[in-house]
Amino acid sequence: MINRTILLLTRHFKIIVSTIVLIIYIYTLAPTVVQIDSGELAATQYFLGITHPTGYPLFTIIGWLFVHIPFPASKVYLSNLLAAFWTAGGVFYFMALLEILSKKFHTELQKKQLSTKKLRSGLDKHVNNIYHSYWIIITIAVNGFYFAFNKIIWLQSTSVEVYSLHIMLLTGLIYSCFKIMLNQSERSDSFNVKEIISQWWHVPLFLGLGIGNHLSIVFAIPGLVVFYFIVKRFDRNSIFVFLFILLSTLGVATILYLFLIFRAGHGPEFNWGEPSTFSSLLYHIEGKQYSDGFFRSIEATEFNLEAFFRTLPIVFGFAPLVFLPFSLIYLRKVSKTVSVILIILFITNLFLAINYKIYDLMTYFILCYLVMHVLIYQGVVIVGEYLKLFRNGVYIFFIFLFTILIIEVSQNIGVSHRNLYTFEDYSKNLLSSLPENSVIFSSVHHDWEYLTSPLFYFQRVENIRKDIIPINAGLLGMPWYIHQLSKWYPGLFNECKKEVADFEESSKNFDADISDLYKKEVLNLCYKNLLNALINSLIKTHQVYFSYNFVYNEFGDFKIVLSEKHAPIPELFLYKIVKNPTIYSPFPKVKINIRYPEIQSEYIGLIKNSTANILYERATIYERFFKHIERGDSILKLMNSNFPSAEIIHRNPFGN
Repeated sequence: MINRTILLLTRHFKIIVSTIVLIIYIYTLAPTVVQIDSGELAATQYFLGITHPTGYPLFTIIGWLFVHIPFPASKVYLSNLLAAFWTAGGVFYFMALLEILSKKFHTELQKKQLSTKKLRSGLDKHVNNIYHSYWIIITIAVNGFYFAFNKIIWLQSTSVEVYSLHIMLLTGLIYSCFKIMLNQSERSDSFNVKEIISQWWHVPLFLGLGIGNHLSIVFAIPGLVVFYFIVKRFDRNSIFVFLFILLSTLGVATILYLFLIFRAGHGPEFNWGEPSTFSSLLYHIEGKQYSDGFFRSIEATEFNLEAFFRTLPIVFGFAPLVFLPFSLIYLRKVSKTVSVILIILFITNLFLAINYKIYDLMTYFILCYLVMHVLIYQGVVIVGEYLKLFRNGVYIFFIFLFTILIIEVSQNIGVSHRNLYTFEDYSKNLLSSLPENSVIFSSVHHDWEYLTSPLFYFQRVENIRKDIIPINAGLLGMPWYIHQLSKWYPGLFNECKKEVADFEESSKNFDADISDLYKKEVLNLCYKNLLNALINSLIKTHQVYFSYNFVYNEFGDFKIVLSEKHAPIPELFLYKIVKNPTIYSPFPKVKINIRYPEIQSEYIGLIKNSTANILYERATIYERFFKHIERGDSILKLMNSNFPSAEIIHRNPFGN
């Protein structure tokens, strides 16, 4: 009975480990919306809409199906839960990859000799049944945990993100390619279409689905193509199989992206970029609005490269990295082909990623991290083989492995979003503090991460204060966003139709030739006129508010001139636009209730700093100007109790 149980455990260890990982992922899961794209992605999944470029059709379609399962939880929690499943699936495929590489490595070790005689004698003794031994299975399982609790990998499991699905599809693709090609070392002259399709179909499926989810999966293509032709050579069979993979991949990806045209044409609740035609779809897929992020400068590339290596101990922890030298020394002697392919995969990913300027750059190194985890595993095997030569060496080895695992988990536990309600609390507190039909102008600088994106979800999905009109100044520079706002808030642009028309015309002219500096200047001028006209038209009919970042960025950068001597005054979470700033405007009587986790991210810091600075200005400038010293002191107490450790910047918004 015991032997049978052990046999089942060893046979299904990948499922067991992945399930344990999934349980931990669910435990550390975010209960609600978090920073950056979380609110937008959750809302887009719910409405089956179009997300920011490149559109992520697969991510959206599967998410839409999942969140509409009648389960007693919020929609954003279901979106977060799906991310945990995807990432755990990636852990499963990673262990499957290690399993086939173990078989390959140790088959090769039987044929070759390593340089160290003592190590060679030990290998001769143990290698024959090493693949089937329990210690190798345990080693793979522990390395599966290493991969699962890598800081970047773990973080993708905590909330709705495209990278969670990307991890599963990428590891599945690498596993599928290695499984097939490591078993096809001998050239075959047979040509059987049915056999070829049955053997290779899952490779274009993984790759096509991956492209339909996130384009960064193409980082793996150069290495896999080299791998393919090293193994298969150039002949009729290899060319046919290659064309089958290529065309099938393009077919799967094309079907997914054509869905964006179909869906955009039906005017979904979220319709980023309005890719309802082939030209607009191509523009959306290319992500031209982010095009200035590619190959910006040598300085940016050097900064990203330095950041990659500087953060490796943070991402992996120091302990797992100690195994890398052993792997790098011996892997080439074990399997030159595998070592070359791993190096190509690593270098390709590193080169392309460091030439891209984006806030979540570390997630673009996932293939690099995957390769490094494979190398770490091989280093673990080499060290383990050496320690087995000594008395009690196996026990020492496993104590060492599990100690490293405990250290890694304890070091990276800070990625947990289990008690992260800050962004929900901030959004709801802000909305509840505003009068009916208010308008919020927010900035392209940071406001997306903790204001615009969360409000997308809470207003559109949970129907909280839909009367409030949030307008992001950065998105306002895109015609689709103007159309989206017009749909949500009919009549919003009635008083500035001319400025809208001028802006859309200049936008079309600029898109036709983005290198034309004159057209760019015209576009900027039209945008400035539109922003000014919209603000001043809404001041007449709505209570208008500016975010902290809007006041200290767009308000000055675009030289916004408020009509009839209107001016911003610091209120609570925002700056309120009043007609006469010399007449006192009472401080709103609301209670602030924002929960903070023990470990706080930079985005929580943005919430604290922006709100605390507004309250500080209210207390020390506005209230004192009107001789309300006691009220100013009470506001300072409110600031200190609700926004501890905030950074106060001494400046005066009226200076703008």
